[in-house]
Amino acid sequence: MIQEPDRIGLSLEAKGYLDEMIESLGGNLNNRDLYRLAVANELKNGTKDVVSPYQSDGWKDRTSELDPDNSLYFSVEAFGLCNEGQSIYRCVEALGEIGTRNLFNAYQKNIGSIPWDKVLA
Repeated sequence: MIQEPDRIGLSLEAKGYLDEMIESLGGNLNNRDLYRLAVANELKNGTKDVVSPYQSDGWKDRTSELDPDNSLYFSVEAFGLCNEGQSIYRCVEALGEIGTRNLFNAYQKNIGSIPWDKVLA
């Protein structure tokens, strides 16, 4: 059985992106909200490569608080995205990193606003 980490997070760079987007939203969302959205968006978009080359040295959170109902865990498990020998929460972490970067790119292209119509479609 693969050992699951008790903490996952983002690189320093992606954490900066997260902070900028949260600030632009007037603080109406928090790190966990936007992280979950980033993961869900990558699942929706069909992201297949779930290995992140980045270190999660910018922000970490307990998996029990980030995913209290295990919805991220079971969603990623159901999609079958993890490489053999990779823990589910490491896949979640990679999707969070990739998703945050993709969300930030969309935010920049939309002149400093998250394009909700595309993200939530």
